[in-house]
Amino acid sequence: MTRGTDVGILAGGDLLVSLTLKGLLQSWSVADGALRHELQLDAIQPELGMALQGNSVLVTSPQGHAFLWDARRGEQVRELENASTPLKCCALSPDGRLAVSGTYEQGHPPGTLRFWETATGKALSSIDLDAHSVKAMAFEPSGERLAVATSENQIHLIEVANLRRVRSLAAPPVGTHGLSFSPDGSLLAVACSMACFIILRTEDGQQLFSHSDTNDMQASSALFSPDGRTLVWGQGDGTVGVWGLPPERSTPP
Repeated sequence: MTRGTDVGILAGGDLLVSLTLKGLLQSWSVADGALRHELQLDAIQPELGMALQGNSVLVTSPQGHAFLWDARRGEQVRELENASTPLKCCALSPDGRLAVSGTYEQGHPPGTLRFWETATGKALSSIDLDAHSVKAMAFEPSGERLAVATSENQIHLIEVANLRRVRSLAAPPVGTHGLSFSPDGSLLAVACSMACFIILRTEDGQQLFSHSDTNDMQASSALFSPDGRTLVWGQGDGTVGVWGLPPERSTPP
């Protein structure tokens, strides 16, 4: 792909979805690299949000639009109710029933989380986070909680069943680039905006581990493996570092 900036693999592992800097959404065969479907979006990638779950791709835009795209069929499934505020960062719940996005510009109300039912596109309750913007978010694998990082260097844990905030953790002062839960939800990997990542315990926010390299001009996601035994992070020299977690997680990685 030309100037690809965001990528993910669908459930089943046979299709890859990418987003380019020019706003081209594409799906590819993992087996042979063939292009399956593509959709040209009306914005450039830095203004767009993208999240994958099952066969669905959630896309959000600075015009407040959010829609679901079926990557296997190459068809837009549903337009979600317009939020009327710029949207970017987004996520889909593990069961695919809930879509969420955050505002990313200063304005009123600032730092707002917007929720929708994916089956109907209907807007649900929103949550104001007392921040100018939302920087990153991730659902716990169980779907019970949502972690949301804001521009005020806070990470809020949201109880999904009631759409309410239950706890706030301190985020790195350099800003948050991405979030990833361990499979059991006990740990949260926080990828920072400048060449580092940390591991927080979700129960109390205690920092258990941190790592940094010397290339402070790059940022990469830090992601747990599905079995929770390893964590990977893209390094400034173009390599991927792999860290192992102790069996009982009683000591730092």
